[in-house]
Amino acid sequence: MIRLTAGYNSEFLLNLPMEDYLSFLLDAAELEQDETLHRQWCALLPFMHMEMLKYVSFKDYKDRVTGKDLDLRPADEIVEEIKKLHGLE
Repeated sequence: MIRLTAGYNSEFLLNLPMEDYLSFLLDAAELEQDETLHRQWCALLPFMHMEMLKYVSFKDYKDRVTGKDLDLRPADEIVEEIKKLHGLE
């Protein structure tokens, strides 16, 4: 996987194989997203320290904002699991 160490030399990028070029673009987009989310999290940090907001780690914040912590199973499967946990029928 190519990281951003290559810089933004357009000639270098245009000469990459398509798979590497796409990998580079995805890495760049992910890095930009991480930086944006980190700035947002840092803006909330003082409120977390003043206990106006519950403290959330950056990883948990990122997972919540990007939807990585969403349960994508069908609703009936989730309901069945809840029923089993609570002994309901």
